[in-house]
Amino acid sequence: MANTKSALKSIKKSTRNYIRNRSNKSAVRTIYKRCVNSIAEYTDDTASKVQHQLNFTYSKLDKAVKQGIYHKNKAARKKAQLARLLKLKLNN
Repeated sequence: MANTKSALKSIKKSTRNYIRNRSNKSAVRTIYKRCVNSIAEYTDDTASKVQHQLNFTYSKLDKAVKQGIYHKNKAARKKAQLARLLKLKLNN
């Protein structure tokens, strides 16, 4: 147990941030999976929907980096993976 007032505040703060980061990270993962699924189901009819989903996912990844939830290289890697998936789908 914490002995000082500042240690108690620090514990409260870290717990609050942990909960916030966990929920935001979960939301980003869900959005990422939705984007992967929409790319997998890509057709000419759904092209605009897929592009919108891709832009939305990129935005959420960038915001997660800005909030300190993800490292910038992880977000860049995830965006590159999505772009690679879309490119493979378009070439087939």
